[in-house]
Amino acid sequence: MFLKAGLHPTIAGVLVAFTIPIRQKIPVKTYIDKLFDITNKIRTIDDDKSPILSKEQLIQIANLETCTIKVKSPLQYLEQRLHGWVAYFILPIFALANAGVTFNSDINLDYSLITSVRKKTHHFSKISYIRLHLPGIVPFKTFSN
Repeated sequence: MFLKAGLHPTIAGVLVAFTIPIRQKIPVKTYIDKLFDITNKIRTIDDDKSPILSKEQLIQIANLETCTIKVKSPLQYLEQRLHGWVAYFILPIFALANAGVTFNSDINLDYSLITSVRKKTHHFSKISYIRLHLPGIVPFKTFSN
């Protein structure tokens, strides 16, 4: 599979990982200073005990979100976002594959998952059912109008 690729996928992945920046766009000290400024501005805005935020409060909260995004390094952001996928999906698949577990079935999955139905001038997409070869399951049917 990787014979003609020219580069082993593991080495390619490590080389790509080296290109992800680790430095933040703003230093932590600047972030803390901006955090104090923004929270003080939010406190000083007269809110009239309204449950809805004022325009000025929304602007300051947007500034806070922008600063929070800038203080995270791209590497830490990717690590945080991919953790769930790696821990609960990718790692178990590799563990099962390395343990020699195979997944075989007699289920025929050669059907398309999305069928297009034309109705007058509109196009509608519907998810079609997949036929399962299990006792008691209704054979494959498509809905057409």
